[in-house]
Amino acid sequence: MTGIPSIVPYVLPTSRDLPVNLAQWSIDPERAVLLVHDMQRYFLRPLPDALREQVVSNAARIRQWAADNGVPVAYTAQPGSMNEEQRGS
Repeated sequence: MTGIPSIVPYVLPTSRDLPVNLAQWSIDPERAVLLVHDMQRYFLRPLPDALREQVVSNAARIRQWAADNGVPVAYTAQPGSMNEEQRGS
């Protein structure tokens, strides 16, 4: 299995880059769930070191916010033994 090719560095968006919240939605911790998706080494390894560190740090901060606010967390995971066909490549 060849894996995911290296990813060209890019700048993550900041809050200034997000669209205007026209609906004025806010997070209701009693009705929310945090989904942590594809945060496995297989998917993170192709990222440049600095970008990977930023992504992991941001995910950890969001995960901590969820824990502090009683928001349940769900994780996706793919078995490490999957081949390219099973991964949908």
